[in-house]
Amino acid sequence: MSRAETITGGAKLAKLSDLINTKTDNKAITIQGVKIPVNFNMMTLEYVAEAYGKSFSQFEKDLNILMKRKTVQMGTKELKLINSLIYGVVRSGGTETTPEELAGSIGFNEIQSVWSDAMAVFNDSYFQPEYIRKLKDNKAKK
Repeated sequence: MSRAETITGGAKLAKLSDLINTKTDNKAITIQGVKIPVNFNMMTLEYVAEAYGKSFSQFEKDLNILMKRKTVQMGTKELKLINSLIYGVVRSGGTETTPEELAGSIGFNEIQSVWSDAMAVFNDSYFQPEYIRKLKDNKAKK
């Protein structure tokens, strides 16, 4: 008997996937002409931090600095930021890879389109801290 069955007195627990759609996003990015499923969920933050080698909050700060630039020259730091986000959404989409393997599989001619697609997933899904402040401000006004 599993721990869950012991806790529930032997009753079988429903699988979450039987109750709701657990695949909340069916977006994909194209690498080498192949569509790779991507997603942005709670695990993405961990994957991004893993690839970046620093906390997600540090990644976010560095990304914001990068995005404020009028032009971006592709250096080591910029490529690490880009690869970290791409890695995070690819892993969250269900594909097993490493940051190094992924970086080696994206050609320079593809970086811009893959990065653009990964940023679109990030921007569509990421709940910014300023949104939380706005929600709190709205509740306080009521």
